[in-house]
Amino acid sequence: MRKQTTNPIEEGFYVIDPIRMFNSYGYCNCGIVSGVNNSLWLNMGWQAHYVQLGDHTVCETSWDGSRNWHMFDSSMSIYCYNDAGAVASVPEIEKNPRFYLQNFGP
Repeated sequence: MRKQTTNPIEEGFYVIDPIRMFNSYGYCNCGIVSGVNNSLWLNMGWQAHYVQLGDHTVCETSWDGSRNWHMFDSSMSIYCYNDAGAVASVPEIEKNPRFYLQNFGP
């Protein structure tokens, strides 16, 4: 997903099929893409949840049994690294805004 905007519509209904979103459209709003990511991660056996940041939604995942969480903002195409070089969590970024301001990808 590379663009934050209103979800695509086909035949009067919002497109929420991840295959169509990834392969045909590549855009939607933050809440929907966070839900798509969470669904994919949960089906992979990882943990995942939404994080509401004011009027913006991101998601976090953990692949190590909740020891570490990693924030991905797919609608804005960004994630941030902590000082250990891992993708940072929302609480880590809140404590150290430098991760957001300087240590971001892609």
